[in-house]
Amino acid sequence: MKGRRVRPSRGGYCCNRGTASAHDHAGLQAWLHADERHRKAWARVCDVQQGVRQVPAPLAHAAFKPQSSGRRTMLRGVVAAAVAGATGWGVYHHTPWQRLIADRSTGLGEVRKIAIAPGLYVTLSSDTAIQISRNADRHLLRLLRGQVQVQASAAAVQLDTGVGLARTDRARFCVRRGAHGCELQLLDGGLVLEREMNRTRLSAPQGMWLPDSGVWHQRPPNPDAGAWVDGLIVAHDWPLRMLVARLADHRRGVIHLDPELADTRVSGVFPLFDAERALKAVAHSVPIAVQRRGPFWLSVGQA
Repeated sequence: MKGRRVRPSRGGYCCNRGTASAHDHAGLQAWLHADERHRKAWARVCDVQQGVRQVPAPLAHAAFKPQSSGRRTMLRGVVAAAVAGATGWGVYHHTPWQRLIADRSTGLGEVRKIAIAPGLYVTLSSDTAIQISRNADRHLLRLLRGQVQVQASAAAVQLDTGVGLARTDRARFCVRRGAHGCELQLLDGGLVLEREMNRTRLSAPQGMWLPDSGVWHQRPPNPDAGAWVDGLIVAHDWPLRMLVARLADHRRGVIHLDPELADTRVSGVFPLFDAERALKAVAHSVPIAVQRRGPFWLSVGQA
């Protein structure tokens, strides 16, 4: 980087907000080392952070009072622009730093229900980040990463999934953001999906896959799509690799699955945030062996 280098701080590369965990710091370091563009983007974020620190204390306190939501929104926008400008939105969107510009977020293994307004609740799954705002007509939510359940009763809301807009005033639906798009499951009520000139009306129960690019297409409705709200995962004739992948999304460390077992079919109700217990429950009906190797490694092999 010509004439610029990323300045380290006590917590790593400017990750010194007081709320970052050791896992966050380690993830940031890995992200920075992965690509020169990431380091350039983070240098811009550090510049923004340094500028905020240089604001006189009385002005800083005024700028971040609760009623100054517009100023906070502007600062989040500057940070987002700094990252997106250097890396491209796609790289930024799939890194764990959406929390920098989120209004609400959760860590691994954490589920949080938020009352946005009377008759409007949003539940965040683990490792999820959202933005919350409002215009004259409706409440505006933006899913930055992870998974949410939106429950609206007589409250107009729009959820920006990143690949389309979901609008409703009376519905319960789940959206899960993945690497290549979003899965939406409408559990109750109805909503309208929009992207550019496309508009689709859905009525429960109905499922949709919304790819980052290409045509939306229907998926079978899944009445258990919201089971994660209660810390559960319900599998109906899933390949074992799918169950392992879902469990791995909600824990630190690695779950190694013997490739020979990847397509073994499993069904049942399992604890979402206790992978070892869930896989040992699978072992009661499927010939697998689950071994723990240290605090962050689970191995699933043949019995």
